[in-house]
Amino acid sequence: MKTPNRKTVSRLEELPNIGKAMAGHLHSIGITHPGQLIGKEPMKLYDELCAAAGKRFDPCVIDVFMAIIHFMEGGEPLPWWDFTQERKKMNSSGTDSRPMSHAQGHSFPNMRQGYSRGACCFYCCLIQTRSSGKI
Repeated sequence: MKTPNRKTVSRLEELPNIGKAMAGHLHSIGITHPGQLIGKEPMKLYDELCAAAGKRFDPCVIDVFMAIIHFMEGGEPLPWWDFTQERKKMNSSGTDSRPMSHAQGHSFPNMRQGYSRGACCFYCCLIQTRSSGKI
């Protein structure tokens, strides 16, 4: 596990859990320096990435975002899979910080086919699934 000095790290690839591909994804949503991760919300970054790429990514990407934000905000460098249960618990308990009206006022038509029942993003897919009683 990479353990850079979070105060001096300057390249995304130096962060734990980040390789060239993930660094490229972060660049595509405007994150070019590790310090920009401080205070970010992993689910929002995930939605931005999906919108920018026009496709749905595996939800484990959220775990990676959780891990690198945790690290940059002062936590220990941990493997991304240490955050999987936290993400699942957060999603199933409804503690995601976005308002329930998230779906109002936006659409990502090129993404709809990747989500259940035409949801525009991961969060809206989650809301639809939760409201249907399938989780």
